[in-house]
Amino acid sequence: MHGGAAPQVQAAARRRLQQATDALAARLLGIALDEGTSEAVRLAAIRDALDRGGVTAKAELELSAKPAEPWREVLGNVTGVARMSQADSRRARGLPVEDQNPTPAITAADETAIVDAEVVDENPDTPSAYPTPAPTDSERPVRQPPWQGDAPPRRSSAELATLEDAAAWQAEQRRGSTGRIARRAR
Repeated sequence: MHGGAAPQVQAAARRRLQQATDALAARLLGIALDEGTSEAVRLAAIRDALDRGGVTAKAELELSAKPAEPWREVLGNVTGVARMSQADSRRARGLPVEDQNPTPAITAADETAIVDAEVVDENPDTPSAYPTPAPTDSERPVRQPPWQGDAPPRRSSAELATLEDAAAWQAEQRRGSTGRIARRAR
């Protein structure tokens, strides 16, 4: 190591400070007691002199296993906050106290009562269990995907097309290509 980090340099600096401690403390006290300096400078000098002399302000530290929640700290400093339950607050104001469980109990069903219901299989094994609605005259016929029927007519790229039509057109274009990549002429 070299420079200010070297142990011998730090030891020499520490020794010089210890030798100058008395002179520095006397000068600090002179600043603290000088009437010509501002009060802020004098206060800082007094505080530093007391700190060097070992007289420090008492600090109080509170430790707990669980840190206090921020909202508790804020409400703890507010005056007039009552620490009581809602029921106690309502009683103190003369209001009726509501039941703690406002949901009414469900009565047991009468076993002799007739229930109109239809039995439905939860997990049907075949798709035929799901009825398909018949198309009406007002509905458009469902267009088959391109791989199940005729290809859609060719469209120019400037027209709007459905996703199925655009995908089919691109597939047709790929099938018709020669496999070479066309390069743009410069």
